[in-house]
Amino acid sequence: MRRLFLCGSALITLASCASQSLLPPEEVLKRASAKTQELESTRYRAEGQISSLPQSDAVLHFLVEGILQNRGAQSSLTLAADGSFSDGKDSYDIQGTLELFLAFGSETYLKLSSLTVDPEHPMLKKAALDRFLGAWWKIPEDAQTSGVTPDPSLLQAQSKVITVVEDKGIVTMAGRRAYHYRVAIDREKLRAYLEKVSEERGEEYDQSKTEEMLAAYSADGEIWIDAETFHIQRLSWRIDPLDQTGKAYAIRFDVTFSDTNAALEISPPVDFELFSPLMFLPTPAPSDPDAFSELDEELKETPMDNADETDVWLAPSEPPPND
Repeated sequence: MRRLFLCGSALITLASCASQSLLPPEEVLKRASAKTQELESTRYRAEGQISSLPQSDAVLHFLVEGILQNRGAQSSLTLAADGSFSDGKDSYDIQGTLELFLAFGSETYLKLSSLTVDPEHPMLKKAALDRFLGAWWKIPEDAQTSGVTPDPSLLQAQSKVITVVEDKGIVTMAGRRAYHYRVAIDREKLRAYLEKVSEERGEEYDQSKTEEMLAAYSADGEIWIDAETFHIQRLSWRIDPLDQTGKAYAIRFDVTFSDTNAALEISPPVDFELFSPLMFLPTPAPSDPDAFSELDEELKETPMDNADETDVWLAPSEPPPND
């Protein structure tokens, strides 16, 4: 019995040691940041919700699955979303799926596979949407937006601008051991990081916007970092407005990564059309060809000598005399 007790105690001790972090959080985050800079490709899956406050009159659930290649220079994703929103006294349900491909920061292709709005919204007429569905469209460069996908620079920010609130030890995730932390945004680190990114991109750092964002929202989350490779395995964030009495939004999202540096190759669509917002304008009604034929017949039947005194005739211009 004593030997059995000692063996059981030893197993419990080993299990306890295995769940403890082997490195301090600061070192783990440092290594994760370095590994992110070396990231060539990855597959990701993100799901979450965006809801308006305080009345929750708009809610959107989303699921994104995508691939990053060439250190984020190329990315493809599929987005499925459903939710509801209000416009004045009317409420609408919306559901849709789309595909997106971004190439080297200058080319964006979009394919809207489905979109339904019930009841029909005045700004989202079915006839206009049907002209857009089912085809790949190349978006003009001046209409593109950045930060659509979690490229390596955004992943690096995850390990550079956070502070560890709680070390939850090492856990097993997808068959691999991972450091698990509860984290929050370090405001000073975020300010320094955004200023550095603006400088690297040759852009002016807008400190007022940063301060406005920090004063309006709080963010806390969790992060899982592979204990062997130090690649980020999973992210989970909760972003809430500090003042929930005015119009604001609460965001929840969870992202998992897989196939690190081994994701499938991707390529932009070959067949596409150039997108123009004018395509959403109502199609003018076709003119009636019979109306023009009737007018033509009337002109043929009108004798030239019946012109009254009010008619104005323009004689053909004569060429200027030669000097």
